[in-house]
Amino acid sequence: MKRGVVLPATAVGWSLLLAFLGTLILGVWPVIGWVNQQPMWWGLPAILVWSYGIVLVSCLVMAWANRVVEQDDDQ
Repeated sequence: MKRGVVLPATAVGWSLLLAFLGTLILGVWPVIGWVNQQPMWWGLPAILVWSYGIVLVSCLVMAWANRVVEQDDDQ
């Protein structure tokens, strides 16, 4: 049995892969270090707003992926 990496076959699949990777990059240490400063955004610490944003973006990407999977199942 040949094993390897399974890559997306469509443009939408590649877009979803990039969206997932982009969301992952938003939560790694160097990016968090840039945001973890003293200024306040909308009356909250910047790191708190950033973490809420990461949660929101990840939910949106997963909802998008669910729609794509549902459309593929209908065909």
